[in-house]
Amino acid sequence: MHGCEGSKVVWNVISNLRSSSTARAKTYLLLMGVALALGFSFVFAIVYKMQPLSPDALSRAYSPLTKRADSSINTILAPPGSIAFVKHELKNCTNTDDYFLFTKKTKNYLTPISDEYLAATISAMKDEYDYSLHSADQLVREIKSRLNLSFLLEDIDSRLLEVQIVDEKKHFDYFRQDLVFRDPYVGTFEAILLGPIRDGSHPAIVAVHGHSSSAQNYVWDFKVSELSKRGYIVIIPSLRGICGDENEDKLVRHLLKSGFSSIGIVVYETILMEKYLRSLAIVDDRNIGLIGHSGGSAANNITIHIDGKFKAYVADHFSKYQGVRPFGDKLILLESFVPALWELAEDVNSFRFCPVPVLKTSYAYSEEFGAIYDFFDKHLK
Repeated sequence: MHGCEGSKVVWNVISNLRSSSTARAKTYLLLMGVALALGFSFVFAIVYKMQPLSPDALSRAYSPLTKRADSSINTILAPPGSIAFVKHELKNCTNTDDYFLFTKKTKNYLTPISDEYLAATISAMKDEYDYSLHSADQLVREIKSRLNLSFLLEDIDSRLLEVQIVDEKKHFDYFRQDLVFRDPYVGTFEAILLGPIRDGSHPAIVAVHGHSSSAQNYVWDFKVSELSKRGYIVIIPSLRGICGDENEDKLVRHLLKSGFSSIGIVVYETILMEKYLRSLAIVDDRNIGLIGHSGGSAANNITIHIDGKFKAYVADHFSKYQGVRPFGDKLILLESFVPALWELAEDVNSFRFCPVPVLKTSYAYSEEFGAIYDFFDKHLK
């Protein structure tokens, strides 16, 4: 091969390499461009779906306007403010100052007992009580009287309840609101509300968690978003002071010695949740259900007998209202320690006087979510 021909061959090889390299580079650039475009589209879709609803959308769709102009429910929506909803810290375990103020606000209704009397009552606790009621009305009267609830419930619909939306997000097929409630008697507490992104009014459910938990934990643990996807508005209050520790014991003893009970406060706050739901234009106020877990069920077993507005109930726990636990060398009284209910426990837990259908499940619902969905669909839709 002559030198000139060899140079041509080398040049042709280099030219071919340049051409193929250019083609490969163009292909790589094209593929990278497509990948980036898809990535940006995905991120945009996620951000768009998760962005907070606009104030206009809130006022149109989710403001708690009453359905009837002559309604006696006095519920207001406060503008968003500076109160932060803490999702990962169980600050509700120790956030009980309002309950100690409660006994000062209700001094006209106090029926105080001494430490000695409470100690004697604890010592006299029995496994069984021979006591039976004869009618639903009698059970309702007994519960309200023994828990000192009558004055709290008689004006509940006309009493002011402030509700503040501190955060709202729109997910793929449901929305979420983080709420702060302010009540004249029990003070400030938090709640979470989930609902379907659909027009019209929807059946609703109040869900009440148990010990050492919160509204957020209940949402995580028990597939609450699934209920919203199925067409339900669900509200979960964060209960305060029920973490099975010395703080709970101090609160329970204080309320008992004042003539009240921790579980009675939970009953009252649960009925406040139902009141709020009835004030929402997106809620079918004829179809509101109730569900509880653990200590939440222990309280709800009382609520379902005395409220009269819930239409169906799911319970996973049944209490003799003798809730105590060892804590070091002490005996801790729990929210479900209510001597006034010892004689009524059998009638409460049997639901023989209950005015609505009740589904009893295993503790923490086990794998019975399908049965729960079917139960609520049957009675609330």
